[in-house]
Amino acid sequence: MPKSSSPFRILIEANKLLSPGNDGIKRYLTELLISLAQLEYELAPKFEIHLYIKGGHSIKLSEYLSIKSKNKPAIDTQIKAKSQLEGSFEYQALRIKDIIRQALPWSIFKPLAWVYEHLPIRFLLSVFREWEIQRELNLIRPYLERYDLIHVPLPQNLLFLPNVKSKFLITIHDFSHKHFPQFHTNDNINRTEQGMQQAINSKTHFLAVSQSTKLDLLNEYPVQSDRVHVVYEACNRNHFRPHKDPEQLKSILEKYRLPKCPFFLCLSTLEPRKNLVNTIKAFNALQLEHPNENLALFICGKRGWNLDDLLKKEHISTKNIFFVGYVAEEDLPIFYSHALALCYVSFYEGFGLPPLEAMACGTTIIYGDNSSMKEIIGDAGLPADPYDVDNIRDQMEVLFNDDKLRIRLQQKALKRAAQFSWAKVARETLAMYEKLI
Repeated sequence: MPKSSSPFRILIEANKLLSPGNDGIKRYLTELLISLAQLEYELAPKFEIHLYIKGGHSIKLSEYLSIKSKNKPAIDTQIKAKSQLEGSFEYQALRIKDIIRQALPWSIFKPLAWVYEHLPIRFLLSVFREWEIQRELNLIRPYLERYDLIHVPLPQNLLFLPNVKSKFLITIHDFSHKHFPQFHTNDNINRTEQGMQQAINSKTHFLAVSQSTKLDLLNEYPVQSDRVHVVYEACNRNHFRPHKDPEQLKSILEKYRLPKCPFFLCLSTLEPRKNLVNTIKAFNALQLEHPNENLALFICGKRGWNLDDLLKKEHISTKNIFFVGYVAEEDLPIFYSHALALCYVSFYEGFGLPPLEAMACGTTIIYGDNSSMKEIIGDAGLPADPYDVDNIRDQMEVLFNDDKLRIRLQQKALKRAAQFSWAKVARETLAMYEKLI
């Protein structure tokens, strides 16, 4: 416990900044750091916050804000230059595996993955990883002792931190590895479980991103309720806001070679948990009932894994389904703003950032009636049973035919999205830091 005249020393584990792309975890971490840094005047007398990167290096939060505010792409480059792990054999091997997975269809990658999992290279890499972790722990143990609290935004990353006297706070985003293990690799499941067990044994506190995720944590693990705190995520409403200019829409439709017509939108990594197969089937059924309507389904997002079922020809029976691929960040609000609805009929979500981003653009949601979805979306969308293709189709048809209902839901979506902000996330997270210290 620091003296009253000294600031609370906080360390935020920030290795996710090194990863390519901009998935939900990285977006959470980036927005949280920016929002904390924007409270610098309030932070200065009470908190001193650093970011930790594997290799025993750190960067001050104020330095991070300075680089970001100047719009320099150097933040990732600077951090990577400090990270000794980047040059390791294990890192390069895993990175190559990830590149191959993105480039090849699952039917080809799957046997290669089996070889990777079962032949000696897998064993050698696991041994190397353990050596790397132990080297890391020995390197940073004295360094971490200086902090009053260490915030880790992902349970798996706790494995790279030793059990020191400092208190720990871990952000929990979801438990899909528990509810749907078939949607994860064995490696990811094992590392998540190791991180969770280490956290439970060390009396760590948890920050859940929804009440649903908190309940999952309490149901799945022997954790006392007073160790679990809920702080909702948010979206950047300066970026995600209505864009109704038809010229902007025309421009991005030309950019991505898409037709000009009413469209439903899907946005996610292309993977089984997002339930895109049933969404496609529902859209096909809608098209069959309205053969004369010029209506499209735009499926946006980078390739994930296990895509065989998704890409079967019998699922895509209409020419009006378009796999758009990765969409640039600046184009997302325009896609959201002009969609009839965002179809996000996932099997499970711990929070669900795309629906909130879409609502901030004034777009209604067709969402999976499960997990955290109702909690986040409220009455600003239409629920659907993710296993019931007819139910998904019915909700699409309602929004396609009923302009008045769609407009009412769009207005509700804007009001609902306004209840979430990263400034609020930052303040509630700071309050949690202070409470735990």
